Amino acid sequence: LDDLQWADSASLDVLQHILSDIKGESCVFMIGSFRSNEVNEDHPVTTLMNSLERCNVRLSRLHLDGMDIEGVNHIISDALGTFPRICKPLSQLVLRKTKGNPLFVLECLRSLVDRDLLHYSIRERRWVWDTDIISRVEITDDVCE
Repeated sequence: LDDLQWADSASLDVLQHILSDIKGESCVFMIGSFRSNEVNEDHPVTTLMNSLERCNVRLSRLHLDGMDIEGVNHIISDALGTFPRICKPLSQLVLRKTKGNPLFVLECLRSLVDRDLLHYSIRERRWVWDTDIISRVEITDDVCE
């Protein structure tokens, strides 16, 4: 389940009931994700996790950070079918705008293509872009947050 930080209390109660099956009649494996910057110690998701641990439900927590420049450059190089050294300036801009979130890197590229700031040149037989223009473009908050 994605974006658990937005789940209502009734939904979290259902998860609590299903996952803490004290009779041992169900076998459920669940992967849930939430944005750690939106969940504090008083958040219902934290309460759910604490409650599940008290019921001896095994939880594993994995914190995912954004990618570094090499990771972003690898994704962009693969997506554009170009050498990493050629797309590195674009990758640096995308990293700054997306904070290295892999999903947002791809969304940013789509947005640049949709705005014709990144396009394939048949004449040059490669993807082309203007880093000066892209550096001034605003990326919406839902991509960066």
